[in-house]
Amino acid sequence: MDQVECQKYERLLGRVTNSVQLEKFVHAIESAEAQLRDELDDYIDSRNHVQESKKIELARTELSTTLNNSSNLVNLLSNAGSLASKITARVRLLDAERARVSETSEYVAKVKELKTSVLAVNAAFEQHDWESAARTIGTIRTLPRSGEFINAVVPSTDVPEVPQVVVDKWIDQLTDLFSSEFSKAAEARDVPRLTKLFSLFPLIGKEAKGLDCYSIFICNIIASQSRLIITNQSQQDIVGFYPAALMKLLEIVSTMINQHSHVIAKYYGLSHMTGIIERVERETDSQAGLIGDTFYDHRHFARTIDEIQLYSFPLLSNNSQSRNSPSPRGSGEYKRMSEEGISVVMIGDLATELSSFLHYWSLYCKFIAVKWNEYKGIDQEELKLPTPILESKFFKKIQGKFLPTFEVFSTFYVRRSLEQAFQIEEFPDLNVYIKQLKSTSPESPPVSSAMEDFIMVVSTALKQAIETGQPVTVKNIINNVKKILESDYIMTLHKRLKDLHPRSGAVLQASTTASAAPQPKQQNTVGSIFMRGANALNQIAAGEDTRLHTFIILLNTVSLGSIYFDKIIKQNTSLLATNYPFGSDATKLETIISSVNDQFKKRSQGILDEQVQILFNQVLKNKLKILLTDCFKDVDYLISSYDEDDNVVTRRFVQSWNALISPYLKTLDSHVYDTLITTIVSTLSNLLERKLWSLEKIINELGSIKLERDFSGLIGEITHNKYSLRDKFLRVTQIIMILGFDDEEDEIDMNWVLTPSERQKARSLRVDRK
Repeated sequence: MDQVECQKYERLLGRVTNSVQLEKFVHAIESAEAQLRDELDDYIDSRNHVQESKKIELARTELSTTLNNSSNLVNLLSNAGSLASKITARVRLLDAERARVSETSEYVAKVKELKTSVLAVNAAFEQHDWESAARTIGTIRTLPRSGEFINAVVPSTDVPEVPQVVVDKWIDQLTDLFSSEFSKAAEARDVPRLTKLFSLFPLIGKEAKGLDCYSIFICNIIASQSRLIITNQSQQDIVGFYPAALMKLLEIVSTMINQHSHVIAKYYGLSHMTGIIERVERETDSQAGLIGDTFYDHRHFARTIDEIQLYSFPLLSNNSQSRNSPSPRGSGEYKRMSEEGISVVMIGDLATELSSFLHYWSLYCKFIAVKWNEYKGIDQEELKLPTPILESKFFKKIQGKFLPTFEVFSTFYVRRSLEQAFQIEEFPDLNVYIKQLKSTSPESPPVSSAMEDFIMVVSTALKQAIETGQPVTVKNIINNVKKILESDYIMTLHKRLKDLHPRSGAVLQASTTASAAPQPKQQNTVGSIFMRGANALNQIAAGEDTRLHTFIILLNTVSLGSIYFDKIIKQNTSLLATNYPFGSDATKLETIISSVNDQFKKRSQGILDEQVQILFNQVLKNKLKILLTDCFKDVDYLISSYDEDDNVVTRRFVQSWNALISPYLKTLDSHVYDTLITTIVSTLSNLLERKLWSLEKIINELGSIKLERDFSGLIGEITHNKYSLRDKFLRVTQIIMILGFDDEEDEIDMNWVLTPSERQKARSLRVDRK
């Protein structure tokens, strides 16, 4: 029995209270006992435990055998490991002995080679075979040259000195000899001899001396070529001489660096080129500085700057001072000077020379930066000016002397050219355009000659500034041009437009007064602005016709000036990528230039919107009201019959409309005309809508059909050159549409711009509707 059964019977025994329960308890115990005996007998009879015991005993026997075998194997492996360790130690000992023998053999062979080489050098010296001597010394420099064994074995009766001493002596002798021979070959310009001698210096371990000799040779060539260039006095007065002189100098330096880098890389290694660049740049800096100083003095830059600072721009200063606008750099408040004192052509030539001068220097800086990165093994993705350039005196001279001078010249050239362009301005004869039979926008709208000349000068100045390769200068020039555009150019045009506002009721038609004969258009060159024959302002007569003509031309001038400026900005920004490879200069400059362009376009558009509105109010607004009144005069829409051929309203309108608008279409720039026609259409749509509302209860069904035909003819004539303007008449067309509907259900599922109350009002216009 298990413990649970025992506890069970103990609990039952504790509950027995009489003999009957006791008998039952005893009987239960006996039954359980009998059952246990039966189970025990069955288990013994089956003998499974005996079989299991035998299996366990057999497995124990097998395990003992396995353990014995394992123990024997461990002993065997232990003996093998010990033997292997002994064998390995012996092999290592033999390898070490072999290595020592091999090392000793190699050492003896090198000593033997050293002795042979020493004797060979001595023989070469006796035969004056310096090249063989150098090459053999190059071999000796790879061999051991000191030690007791060497000092005892190598010396001989021919060469009794120890190797280290004698080799050093030979190297010193060859260094002096090669240097002397190199100088002689340099004087004779014997290039093969120079190359041969240059290749021998590394063999004797004198790379630095060889590079020094080469640097001196190159610098002497640069100096001699520079003297030949700068001493050509017969050419110094020619425009472009000094930029060409600098270009030749820098071209010589660049060519030498390119060509000789292969020789240096072959015998010395490419990394030594940076040292060559540093030495060559020092000489280049000196020679370029000499050219620059001569250029600055011979062209009298300092005196010219003083003269520029004395000029006060009398024609432009009134406008700029009246608005308290800051003066551009190089054109501040100075004493007035006669305009004949400074030749704008001369200043333009000086600015051109300086731009070319700076451009060649910029190209050279880019070349050196690329080569420096190449020889240094630096990534070429983002170029930076190398130290030899940044620390050069000529670089500092460029930054502190030439760039400010160029900015002064370029700014003066632009502003003074604008002043002269206004002084000798010409206006085209507008009668030629008005009398054209074909009513289309002109391919070349009439504009002031001052705008064309000025935009051309600005284009030249921007291109010259960009080609300098100097981002700070471009930024300063574009800011100065911006000030000139705002304070001088656009302000002058704006002031003229205000002074020439057309009188109320003026008509754009061919002038009845005698006008100046149209002059042939000058070719657009820089010099053309100084060859015009008359002042354009003298062409503006007292007549209203000419006043309105001039106003139209000035509107075109403002519009096309903005368009032309946008074109030259886009043309010049395309030059930024090639001229500004360093960092993000090109991107930053493009942002600055585009910003100025956007501001100028915005300012020009603002003036156009303002002046076109004035033109409309003064000249066209009342005429349009009268035109519509005349068109609908004696026209009845409460009719009992309708003749489809009766289109008197459309005929009247087309005739009057073309007479009024055609001269503007023939003379205005398309952009100005679009602005004007948009303003006209906005007013006409309001007038037509007002006309519709005035027809309440005087329209019947047939009248609505006639009304739709008349208004469609008007709208079609107004918008036939620009279909998108039909959207301006959407309210008008929807009112007419409602007049033609028979039921309100026809208005479902439509996009209405009219409010529900306006639609109800439109329905009530017809007299035959309840």
